[in-house]
Amino acid sequence: MKKTLIILGALIVVVYVVLTAFVAVHETETVVITQFGKPIRVLDEAGLTLKLPDPVQTAIRLDKRLQPLDSNIGEYLTHDKKNLVVSNFVLWRIVDAKKFIESVKDVLSAERRLSDLVGSELGVQIGTYPLSSFLSTDEK
Repeated sequence: MKKTLIILGALIVVVYVVLTAFVAVHETETVVITQFGKPIRVLDEAGLTLKLPDPVQTAIRLDKRLQPLDSNIGEYLTHDKKNLVVSNFVLWRIVDAKKFIESVKDVLSAERRLSDLVGSELGVQIGTYPLSSFLSTDEK
């Protein structure tokens, strides 16, 4: 009975190690292999790769295609102090996956930072023009 439990436990550990040691990379993603949270390797090419099992090395999957970001509707002041309600969107992509993981950590944090940056820059740019430059009364 004891021997059966030991063999079953060992089998479970072996299956876990084998299942977590392989990383399948899809052609639309980049995988960053981290060891104890520190990025050590970036996989850009599609295919199957080996890594150390999960507690030691983990795989973080990042989409390398263009990512849309719909920001909240914001109210901005024009140069002539008129309120302008603006809805905007941004298309962005991850260029350097290792640097992305080191500085931002995840996509949600990146989207928050981008949303703040775009909102503030949009406010600065809208504030330099009068309301009449955003509106047209010409009928063509």
